Amino acid sequence: MPNAYSLQLECPIPVISAMQQGHAIGGGLSMGLFADFVILSRESIYTANFMKYGFTAGFGSTRVFPAKLSLALAQEFLLTGRTFRGAELAERGVPYPLRPRKDVLAAALELAESLAEKPRRSLVLLKEQLVRELREQLPAVIEQELAMHEVTFHQPEVKELLLSRYGA
Repeated sequence: MPNAYSLQLECPIPVISAMQQGHAIGGGLSMGLFADFVILSRESIYTANFMKYGFTAGFGSTRVFPAKLSLALAQEFLLTGRTFRGAELAERGVPYPLRPRKDVLAAALELAESLAEKPRRSLVLLKEQLVRELREQLPAVIEQELAMHEVTFHQPEVKELLLSRYGA
């Protein structure tokens, strides 16, 4: 059974992630990256903030970030918990369109219309081929991430970080 974050992989037709409403933080960013097409906003904030709290990433992030962003940028996101604005990601060479926030949805709809013109069966077969490896690897990756959580969530430093930011 797929996890909620990777449902886009299970959808037989291509999925577009128009990431323009607010910011993409932690699991939200991971979820967006599982889409077949990602369109980012220049003004929005993107972060994988897990390590800011001292625990390791989950949701398949340790597999999808390197696959979709490059190993170097994935390491920076996941190991540092750093926050990026979309414009900075454009400068860093993120392989996705970055549009002004007001134009993201229109770009996604234009892409969707282009895809809708293609024969459905052809789209389904091609998507299946393109996501096969990630789909096959994901269960083991999530299992490994959960094992890391068993260690990292129970560290005193993590508890202290969470309490210092959110109180009892």
